[in-house]
Amino acid sequence: MPRTSRILSAVVVAGALAAPMGVMSTAHAAESAGPVPVVNAKTAVARHAMTVDGVALTVTDPDMPVGASFAPKPGDSVQSASAEASGPFRFFSVTAVPFGERLPKSDFPVAESGSSAAWRSVGGPWAPGPVATLFGQRVTGQVRHETDGASKLRTVQWIVEAGKRIWVVRAEHAEPHVPAGFGTGITVTSADLTKPTTVDVTAANAGSHPHATAMAATATASGDPVISFGGPLPAPPSRYWTHGGGTCDGGYYSLLNEKIDGLQVCGYSNGNDRATGWGSNEWECAELPMRYAIQRWGLTGNDGGDGKDQADNLTAALNNIHPGRFVLRGNSLSDHTAPQPGDVISYYDSGAGHTGVVIASHVDASGNGTIDMVHQNWNQVASTPGEWDGITVSNGMVENVLGGSGDVHWMHDTAWTPIPAGFNVAIDAGGTAASGQTVSGTVNLTGLASASGYINTGRYVITGPNGYNSGQLTPSAGGASNYPYAWNTAGLTGGTYQVSFIANEIDGQDHTYGPVSVTVATLPRSSSSGLTAMPNGGYTTDWRGTDGRLWVGTGSGTSMAQPAEPWLLGVAQGTKPSIATLTDGTWVTAWAGDDGRLWVGTGSGLTMAKPAEPWLLGVAPGTSPSIVALPNGGWEVAWKGDDGYLWVGTGSGLNMAQPAEPWKLGVADTTSPSLAALPNGGFEVAWKGNDGYLWVGTGNGTSMAQPAEPWKLGVGTSGSSSSPSLATMSDGSFEVAWKGGDGYLWVGTGNGTSMAQPAEPWKLGVADTTSPSLAALPNGGFEVAWKGNDGYLWVGTGNGTSMAQPAEPWKLGVGTSGSSSSPSLATMSDGSFEVAWKGGDGYLWVGTGNGTSMAQPAEPWNLGVA
Repeated sequence: MPRTSRILSAVVVAGALAAPMGVMSTAHAAESAGPVPVVNAKTAVARHAMTVDGVALTVTDPDMPVGASFAPKPGDSVQSASAEASGPFRFFSVTAVPFGERLPKSDFPVAESGSSAAWRSVGGPWAPGPVATLFGQRVTGQVRHETDGASKLRTVQWIVEAGKRIWVVRAEHAEPHVPAGFGTGITVTSADLTKPTTVDVTAANAGSHPHATAMAATATASGDPVISFGGPLPAPPSRYWTHGGGTCDGGYYSLLNEKIDGLQVCGYSNGNDRATGWGSNEWECAELPMRYAIQRWGLTGNDGGDGKDQADNLTAALNNIHPGRFVLRGNSLSDHTAPQPGDVISYYDSGAGHTGVVIASHVDASGNGTIDMVHQNWNQVASTPGEWDGITVSNGMVENVLGGSGDVHWMHDTAWTPIPAGFNVAIDAGGTAASGQTVSGTVNLTGLASASGYINTGRYVITGPNGYNSGQLTPSAGGASNYPYAWNTAGLTGGTYQVSFIANEIDGQDHTYGPVSVTVATLPRSSSSGLTAMPNGGYTTDWRGTDGRLWVGTGSGTSMAQPAEPWLLGVAQGTKPSIATLTDGTWVTAWAGDDGRLWVGTGSGLTMAKPAEPWLLGVAPGTSPSIVALPNGGWEVAWKGDDGYLWVGTGSGLNMAQPAEPWKLGVADTTSPSLAALPNGGFEVAWKGNDGYLWVGTGNGTSMAQPAEPWKLGVGTSGSSSSPSLATMSDGSFEVAWKGGDGYLWVGTGNGTSMAQPAEPWKLGVADTTSPSLAALPNGGFEVAWKGNDGYLWVGTGNGTSMAQPAEPWKLGVGTSGSSSSPSLATMSDGSFEVAWKGGDGYLWVGTGNGTSMAQPAEPWNLGVA
């Protein structure tokens, strides 16, 4: 995607007027309180609501800037709300300083009762200016002409004491275009002055982050990756450090942070400053960007500036070395493009100000969001070791977290464009574009960068239905191999998934590509079936051969590899094995052995691990078990026990927990239950009860809720082996098909043990003693196959209780006339079907198709079916 759309995060700056701007850098003169003037039409239009330190304010300023706004949160150590605009630069703020607090990096004294005169004395000479009415007191403004590097500003400042706080109101305007009457008509009122402060004064005085609720994490655990400008920065000259053996002096406060590769962020000075070989003091805030400029751009001298001067001074000094390469941007300057990682940033205030280096930008294309920075000499507070995160940017203007002024400047290197415009990472699945693909099984994801050398590390994140979130997935190799990752979709709920590639690039930032949408197709399985679909698009089938043994075959379409009869396993006469695909792509099969017991085996392809007969469980003669795979990688099996009751068991591999026969439910004659797994765990089961009716039940493991026989629906004729076939849908409902007591094919749909009124579409006959085979389609609906009463194979497709007109493609015989041979059907991930049956010639036939159409079937290997 275009780089302009690669937004790391966006923060919407809210509030009509608001933001921590903090301490003011000038003095004010207060006069005795007088009557509040009548508000005229001009001032009424300019009323604004602000909340500062929990105090709701009504502010009137006819010249209130309309543009960026900043608001403090309760608890912020700098409680200042402000608004500013560009072209020309204008700024207005209201700051509250609770008694006992000293504002950071400013020359103002501690706020306390009676200190307003001391506050007004800070800032140097001033001229009397407009009178403002603040909380009923008439206060004369102090007018100054201030210079912040390239910025020349007229400032008016008013200071007053009220509500156990010192209040500072400040207006700024770029010179020389200051309008007549600037700063007149300003009022501030409140009914909340008695509210207690929200500021932890002790923490604020220790130097906590100006945003109490937005502290940086520890240096090693913060969310910002290390920035690399094409590799680690070279160390400063050997003569730079005079203490500490080539680093900042660890004898006081040692290394705090290295979020720029090769740049040490050193500890708090605590007044123990030691001069470096270049004359600057270790630990001071201004030393960090100066040393950064030495290491990155070859600065050759000490600019000698305070923190608030660094962006301006370094721009000039470095342009002398690299002419025209560096630009100065700022709130009060014509260019206030939001800061980028690697920019030097400076905050103006009444004292030395503050400075640092930007390490992350989370700013959107409209100039709104936040930035993070590293810095020195702020505090000893463990929660902010050399890093501030979450500094607000609004309309491209940066919040002055110190308060006191609206002005912030930052220096940008125009030659540093580490990521080319239009750089992109394309996400592929299986070697082609992933977007729009339908996938199953293991999907080989790759991320193809449009140019090499710009990505440090990459990872994938995948989200999908039911709140699915993969977390961060680490590729098995790097960019030379296109960041491969084998994504196993087996067991996932079918539906649309979003695949994103997150690249940590050489600018030190995470950039997200995508997401692209792929559809994960589950492999719906036909219950009581000897046929199952495999993740690779093929099938596995098992059956009782004419030699009475269990045979296994695998193939695709109408082709089959040479089958095998592993372990020469006997299958009881008149029964069929059941097979299902497990979440890892292997299969599990269950059958009634020729010893009359339940057997379970697992395998892959034609290979089977040594099977087992857990718990030596009897299976009623002439009946067959039904086994299905569960989303957790295990399986569930149901069968008619040799006591005539319905049994259920659950297991993994060849192990089974102790089975149970819940509710002592009878199963008719030589019929078999049909079992299906629910998408989020648990099972649904259908069977012909010994009363001749269709029963359904739902449960988990070996437990079952009370079952039901909805609508008293007959299954087959009395004494026949006709059994229902059941499949579960992606939404957890079920579809069931059976030969009714009237000889026709019936279908029904429901949930749990409830069923909508069933139907017998098209009055379709089903051959005596046979059973339909039903499977769910991946995108909804069902496919069903059965032996018609004309002896041929029929297929149909539908939804709920509706079915399109079915067909008997190729007039294919099923078994011999009067036999109980029934087809087995499975649906594939692409919506097609695979069907297997005993042909009229006694051999195994397989066919594949779509809807009611079928390609020419085949009888591979002329395999006999008992």
